[in-house]
Amino acid sequence: VDLPHVAARAAMEALDLSTTVTFHGVQYVLTLAADRAGDSVSIDLEHETEGTRWSGVFSARYVEEVTRKTGNFKRFPVFLKMLVAAVNRESDSVFIDLLTYADLEVLRARKEGHTAAHGSAASVSSVRHNNRRYLILTYAVEWDRVHYPLQLTEEEEPSTSSLQRTIKRLRRELATRRAAGNLSAEELGAEVVRLQRENDNLRQRL
Repeated sequence: VDLPHVAARAAMEALDLSTTVTFHGVQYVLTLAADRAGDSVSIDLEHETEGTRWSGVFSARYVEEVTRKTGNFKRFPVFLKMLVAAVNRESDSVFIDLLTYADLEVLRARKEGHTAAHGSAASVSSVRHNNRRYLILTYAVEWDRVHYPLQLTEEEEPSTSSLQRTIKRLRRELATRRAAGNLSAEELGAEVVRLQRENDNLRQRL
C-alpha cells in the first residue's frame, strides 16, 4: 500500500469550483468538483450562449496514469492543485486550453513529424469524434512543455449528477449576486425561473 499516497488523498480539501472561461474567443462555464476522499474529479463544461455541455469524471488512478504517460508524473492531489491554479490563472507555469479531436490530431502529427497523408487519415477519424472536446492542462517546465489531456464527452441528455452540479452552481451564483446587492428584481425573477426549470428537469430524471 502506498501510504504517503493514501495520506495525501485523505488530506485533500473538497473541490467545488465554477467559473467563466474563454477558449478561442468563446465563453464557457467550467465546473470542477471533487470530494474529500480524493477518488475522482468531475469536470463540466457548458457553452455559455448555446448551452451545449461536455463532461467527464476522472478517477485518481486514471489521472495519474495520464501524467505517467507524459513522462512527468503527478500525484492526483498535485494534479488537482495545478488544474485549479490554471483555471484561476494563479501561475504562469500552468494553463488550460480546449481542443477538438481534429486539433489534437494536428498537434500529435506535428510532434511526431508525420506527413500530410497521416493528416488526411486523422481528418477522416475526426469525423467520428467531432463531438468530443479535450481539456488540456499544460505545465511549462524549463525547456519544455508537458500536456495532460482530459477527454470530455458531449451530453445529449445531461445526467442526474450533472444536473445536480448545475443546480448547485446556479444557487451559489444567485446567493453571491444577492449578497453583493447587484441583482435587480427583474434579474432575480429570471434567475429563479431558471433554477425552477433546472429543478423540474432533475425531478423528471429522479
